[in-house]
Amino acid sequence: MKKIICILIAALLIGVCVPATAMPPVDGSFTLVAQNDQLALYANRENGEVALYVKDGSYTWYSNPVDKDSDARAMADMKDLLYSQLQISYKDASKNTLTVNSHASSTIKSSVDQGSVTFTYTFENLGIVLSLKHTLEEDYLKTELLFDKTDDLGDIELMSAGVMPFFGAGGTQEDGYLFIPDGSGALIRFNNNRTSARDYEEDVYGSDPSLTRYSENSTKQRITLPVFGVKKGDHAFLAVIGQGQAAASVRASVSGRSTDYNTVFSKVKYKYEESLMTDRTDYVYQVVSGRTVYEPYEVRYYPLPVAQADYSGMARRYQQYLEEEKGLTRQSDAKQYLYLELLGGVIKDENILGVPVKSFVPMTTFSQAEEILGAVRERGMKDVIVKYDGWTKNGERGKLPTKIKYEKKLGGEKDFGELVTFVQENGIGLYPNADLLNLYKAGNGFSKFSDTAKSINQSAVYQFRYDLALKFSITDSRWQLLKPGSLPEVTGQFAQSYQKTGLASVALDSLGSLVYSDFRKENGSTRTQSMDKSIEALGTLQETADQILLANANAYALPYARHNIAVPYSSSKFDIADEEIPFVQMVLHGYTNHSLPFANFGRDETEILLQAVETGSNIAFSWFYEPNSELIETEYSYLYSGDYRNWLDTAERLYQKLNEVLPLIGDSRMLSHDRPMSGVSRVAYENGTVVYVNYNESDVACDGLTIQGRGYSVQRGL
Repeated sequence: MKKIICILIAALLIGVCVPATAMPPVDGSFTLVAQNDQLALYANRENGEVALYVKDGSYTWYSNPVDKDSDARAMADMKDLLYSQLQISYKDASKNTLTVNSHASSTIKSSVDQGSVTFTYTFENLGIVLSLKHTLEEDYLKTELLFDKTDDLGDIELMSAGVMPFFGAGGTQEDGYLFIPDGSGALIRFNNNRTSARDYEEDVYGSDPSLTRYSENSTKQRITLPVFGVKKGDHAFLAVIGQGQAAASVRASVSGRSTDYNTVFSKVKYKYEESLMTDRTDYVYQVVSGRTVYEPYEVRYYPLPVAQADYSGMARRYQQYLEEEKGLTRQSDAKQYLYLELLGGVIKDENILGVPVKSFVPMTTFSQAEEILGAVRERGMKDVIVKYDGWTKNGERGKLPTKIKYEKKLGGEKDFGELVTFVQENGIGLYPNADLLNLYKAGNGFSKFSDTAKSINQSAVYQFRYDLALKFSITDSRWQLLKPGSLPEVTGQFAQSYQKTGLASVALDSLGSLVYSDFRKENGSTRTQSMDKSIEALGTLQETADQILLANANAYALPYARHNIAVPYSSSKFDIADEEIPFVQMVLHGYTNHSLPFANFGRDETEILLQAVETGSNIAFSWFYEPNSELIETEYSYLYSGDYRNWLDTAERLYQKLNEVLPLIGDSRMLSHDRPMSGVSRVAYENGTVVYVNYNESDVACDGLTIQGRGYSVQRGL
């Protein structure tokens, strides 16, 4: 009785009623800020630490480790970082990049408002003032980074800020993993002894293509979902980066490197920098951009119910977030599709009467496309979706498609109309691809000077194809990026012109996957503004063609995509990671039709089948009609195996085998994915179907079933 009275008295002192079950964190210096039926937010008003108490499971997530004093590995700055909620990097007067943390380099003031606590960090020696505002929402903690004083700092330039770098950190004696959104998704197990591997840090939506690149890593996968997470013991949380996601990166590290903790958190880039080489390649100089973030940077931390405390639960919670707040909707046309990317034509350097010229070389004419699709249907592959590249004048290397002109060498308007009639009569989806962001050739009212993005040093931004073997750019093949400020005009003109095709379907590769800055000093665009322009364009085009196909789309584009093809099955295979997971597919399934990457680019047929069964994915091929040899000495030589004749048998086999599996899954959402033993995946769907996939060479026994080596078993639901 006395204990209950004490709790009630304490509640009255802070003005909040606290049920006996909502016990405060172990450190008595924390006071209650706010609570609801699910969560309670506590704060240490002196040092900036916060604690999120989860009533389901009676568990507390801390912004900083409670046992940080015992970390003998952390030295100097890293020791201070254990006590910090912010880590910032900045440029000094000599343009050196330095890093400081809030514990060692700032003073802290706090204020409490209804449902939130705000900590203001003043880095006095730098003149920088930042705030973290923590607000308790119904089922998550919202943390906002506010840029109180970050401009006009003299010789000091704020470059980036890491937010709560030790929130939910796992110690050396704890079991769990970090989830990172690399490619399809990956897990970093706690204490995995990969201390020689570099920390994971990648930009959300990939590196900014407006920054100079001299080489390209062909195996690196892009982050398409702005999320990360932690599972620790029987508990887990998902973090969702909201406002400012286009300027964010995700960083992860394992214990044994600089501290005794396994950590994952996000950083926001306030300014960008790049190193440029002069004609003297031994001399490099740095340039810094202007401010790239103007609104508060937001990260949400969603604690998961104990019964869903794993990466499957994280995927379902993000799915719910997209559905409730971003407009993602359940699909209504659950079918097994065969996705085909057809290449219309390419530009090739030729010699005519001794004069070098660039000529358009047809690879798949409109009538040849009919022939390919007819051959596909004759083999029983009925539900086909076609993405047609290079169909307008000069193909992909032509002008922006604001005034559609059909390429005459492909058959012109007449043959295109016949192709449209053919696909409509045969129930085939035709999605001509329109690239509205890459500017290959000036014209149609758009200039390479006034309508293109600028680099930090105000020079033209060039894009290149990369030699996949040497990983260097092919400099004789380059193009520019449309400045985001011109996109609304391009979109409006294209939407009006596209109506002449008679189609209600369109592919928009670049709008769904390309995010970049325009660093021009007058009327430039940040990555966030560029992303917003793409969202606006997708909405406009959906009114003209309500069926949109994208390729490995970023999160902001998913609500507009009926089809999302070439979604990776793998991660970048960084040394720090332990396991790849199909997190993206778990989010998509039941909402957006999706496929694996193209099956005709050097992958084993059985492996493709197993991956498709495991992820509930359709298969896709990138084809053309003319022989492979036509692409020799063109920038498309990497499409070395696209002759459709060589792949019809493979496509038929895969389609027929998947036809035995995918209809049983239908549009059901994935409830869970796990690996009960080495080389075996188990996927459960909401309709009761459970799929087992065995990647091992030999048979295995699992859940009372025998699963054939390099095979699978589908247990139908009731």
